[in-house]
Amino acid sequence: QIGPMPGLPEIAGNNARPLLDESTAQCMKLGERPTTPPNVRKWRKSNYAEPGQRVIHPGLIDDYSDQDANKKFGKSATESDHVNDVWGNPGMDSEYSQAKYSQKEALYHSTKQEPLGRSYVRGHVLPKKTSDADFKFGKASVSSTEFAKPLLYPTVTEDDERYKAQYIKSHNSYAPGEQKQ
Repeated sequence: QIGPMPGLPEIAGNNARPLLDESTAQCMKLGERPTTPPNVRKWRKSNYAEPGQRVIHPGLIDDYSDQDANKKFGKSATESDHVNDVWGNPGMDSEYSQAKYSQKEALYHSTKQEPLGRSYVRGHVLPKKTSDADFKFGKASVSSTEFAKPLLYPTVTEDDERYKAQYIKSHNSYAPGEQKQ
């Protein structure tokens, strides 16, 4: 008898049943997928997939790695600002200051031409005949008494069945519910 060959398993060539499970199910079992390296992951959209995660530009992620993740930016207050405090103009407490402010605002061209709550004033004055209820802009057509819709969308008076086969061939377009033959 010949001894085992170097580099080959002992069961090679002796018709023995393999020790490993070589079934189809075993072939379909894939190992763990390798994770994306951190230096590549920071540039992917999936990096911000978790809800509530702070979004930082990928170029700055390494700079913020030593920062506290729960640090909040901006003004924190225990009670909210009131509408009157936010919407009020500073220094507009008296009637005199409001009148002085409106005098200054009246100097602007946009305040004269575009007053708040009204349309833009161009200074055009239309003739008196335009205010009549029967007035219409434009000229009546004397050459035709037809309306435009039938001219643009004529009603079909011919039989369409004559052209159906040609239309199917040229456009490959079938009627709704019609089967290709």
